[in-house]
Amino acid sequence: MTTPRNSTTTKSGRTYTWGDESFTSVTTLLGALSKPALVNWAAKMVAEYAVDNGPEILALAKADREGAIRALKGSPWQKRDEAADLGTHVHDQIEARILGQTPAAPPADVAQRVAYFDAFCDDYQPAFEAAEATVYNRAAGYAGTLDSIAVIGGERFIIDVKTTKSGVYPEHALQLAAYAHAEFIGAPDGTEVPLPDIQAGAVLWISPRGYEFHRVRIDQQVFAYFCAIATAWEFQNTVGKSALLGQVEVPA
Repeated sequence: MTTPRNSTTTKSGRTYTWGDESFTSVTTLLGALSKPALVNWAAKMVAEYAVDNGPEILALAKADREGAIRALKGSPWQKRDEAADLGTHVHDQIEARILGQTPAAPPADVAQRVAYFDAFCDDYQPAFEAAEATVYNRAAGYAGTLDSIAVIGGERFIIDVKTTKSGVYPEHALQLAAYAHAEFIGAPDGTEVPLPDIQAGAVLWISPRGYEFHRVRIDQQVFAYFCAIATAWEFQNTVGKSALLGQVEVPA
């Protein structure tokens, strides 16, 4: 997986730097949002791994019980990382296309999704204005890397590409609203470029079977909810760590 420009991964998540300023990643802040579906997904991944590797797991458990437990616990995140690697390769190919570059030939699973991106471009005729741009909001203290900005049918869209199997979720609107309400784009040469007027947000979902282009809300109300989630993340990682003061002593 590639790391976005000016970003660093820490124990608390990803942070961006701009000059001597530090900003928390949009996706890190959204980690404070409860995701019940993720629990069910992780349980399913462990169950599938146990069924598919039953004899090996039993043999390992007899020799190394803790090792077998680690293998089962780690199976969902191995799947997650494989999916993330696929998504990164797809994003790299798409960025190269937008910038007019010719990247190396991708593997078959990546090429399939890139072909669906080409079909999207043929259908919607987007006029791209930016790709993989890092945006910053000083007032709210966050930053993130948007996939692209494009004009489609007279509207300027901020677009996020998803390559997951499961589709589009409401939290994707939160992510795009954060990008759309950023204050500036941090250019590679160190200059601050004002974010253009964004009229719409959309998720381009590219699955193994085709593509779907979903409009999502990026209005002030959705952005306010993103800010509330960011406040919850801040509590979890700052005040929350010192909120428990110990047992109350029995009065003398």
